[in-house]
Parts: sequence; structure tokens; C-alpha cells
Amino acid sequence: MNGPCFGSLLAGAVLWLWPVVAIGQPIFGHAESIEATVANADLVFVGTLLDFDLLEGPEGFEARFLVEETLKVPIGECYEKLSVVLREPQAVLGAWKGEERRLLVAVRDESRVPASIIDLEDERLSLLTADFTLLRDRDDVLQAARETVSRMPSNVKRIHTFRREVPREVIARTRWEEYDGVTVSVPVDDRLEQWAREAICSEELPRRLEAVRALRYFRSDETIALLKPLLDDPGWAILHHAQENEGREVRRYLVRAEAYRALKAWGVDVRRPKIEETIEVHSINPVR
Repeated sequence: MNGPCFGSLLAGAVLWLWPVVAIGQPIFGHAESIEATVANADLVFVGTLLDFDLLEGPEGFEARFLVEETLKVPIGECYEKLSVVLREPQAVLGAWKGEERRLLVAVRDESRVPASIIDLEDERLSLLTADFTLLRDRDDVLQAARETVSRMPSNVKRIHTFRREVPREVIARTRWEEYDGVTVSVPVDDRLEQWAREAICSEELPRRLEAVRALRYFRSDETIALLKPLLDDPGWAILHHAQENEGREVRRYLVRAEAYRALKAWGVDVRRPKIEETIEVHSINPVR
């Protein structure tokens, strides 16, 4: 698949920016997979909101939780009740307050400011996993969170994350449906590596490009061997349209550029491929 099907370079680049402010409906969106949320939190627990008070200093509320289950805690710690600073609107906290409202809370660092609060009783509950499974059931969400904790080594506090573009069919009839492009943060782990190794063989240019970017995290002789043939990848996107560039269309070979960048960063001695190409277009329609 070549440039006209992929769109312009600008469109591809904007996918990596968040938030994007636009007039009218949002264009691009970003979500965090449940695995990324849990893996990069210091404390993850399930609990109910007992009460909350307006803070005197920093903006927000001091919320007191009754802890039902701790999924991830600092070594040697145990909690029955916890105080956490929340910055959600008071009306939201009021709706959460009560014994019947179970919340999954992920807290980062010692500030006790949550990275994420998931209302497990929300009828519209919808979360994405790293493999783009859409979770709508609270038991599935908790299972995914527990599995993430069980996979992490005890001496690892943070992990890198990588943004992948979510297929449109995955987010149909969800809160992300209004966006034209949605990315999700996924952990940089063996599952991402396996996906990327398979995706570089895709016929779709965006998938190959995304896969090469992911493989930059996984330097090995095998990965080097996989990337070298991509220095001749045929996929391109239009950098400058002929109608706007005096009849000269400038194409950029995106996968070649990413593969070359990765290999050079690893110190691999490879030739520099043709990354840009100018095509003379003799018959063009003027821009109106």
C-alpha cells in the first residue's frame, strides 16, 4: 500500500500528539490500556469511597477509601483504609460515594494522586487491553489487572509504554467512537515484540510503520535481520503534493526511514536507503 492510501505525512504524525484541540468534534484521542495503567502505578486497589473533604491548599479533595482488595502494593505494606487526593468534580465524587460503588484505583508515586479511577459499577464501563480486547465487565477488568501484576517482576517499578493505533471496528459503540483516530498505550513487553514481528509483514503501510517503531525497543541479532530488508520497503506517503509544489510530487518512504533510524541507533553498519523521491508530474489539476 502506497502513499495516497495512507494519507499525508502530517496525518501520520498527528496521531502521536495528545491532546489535540480542534473546533467542533475532537479528531484524535488517546486511551491507556488497563495493563499500562496497572503496570505503572505504585499502588492499585479496589475499594469504596467513604467520604471526602475539600482541601485547604492544593485544588482537589481528600478522599477516604475503605480498601476491599489490594492488587499492587509497595513491598511490606498493607492497607485497610487509604486517603487519596482526587481532582474529579464534587458531583462525580458524590455519585461514587457509597458502599455499593466499587472503584478500581491506581495511584502513582507518594503524592497519592490517582493515575486512574475506574468505576466498576458503571453501566457504560469500557476499557481496552493491550491486545485491543474491549472489556465491559468488571470481573474481566479485575482479572486483567491481576494478571498484569502477576507478570511484573517484583523489582520493576515502571515500564515503557508504546502507542498503537486502534482499529475502528474495535471502538464502535464506545466513548471513543467520535474520534477519527485513537491510540492506546500498551506495555513494552514480549507481547508487543511478538505483535511487531508479525506486523512488519503486513500489506498495510501504517501497520508496518508502527511495527518498526515498536521493534526499536527490542535490539537483537534476529531483529536486525528483520529490519535490514525493510530498507527497500516500497511504501511511501506524500510529503509535498505536485499541485502545491510547481508540479513536483515529493514522496517519503516511511518504513525505510524508521528502519534505518533504528539500525543506526544500534550501531549497525548499513547503507542509507533512498528515503525521499521527487516525481515530476506533467499533468496536474490546479488547487482551487
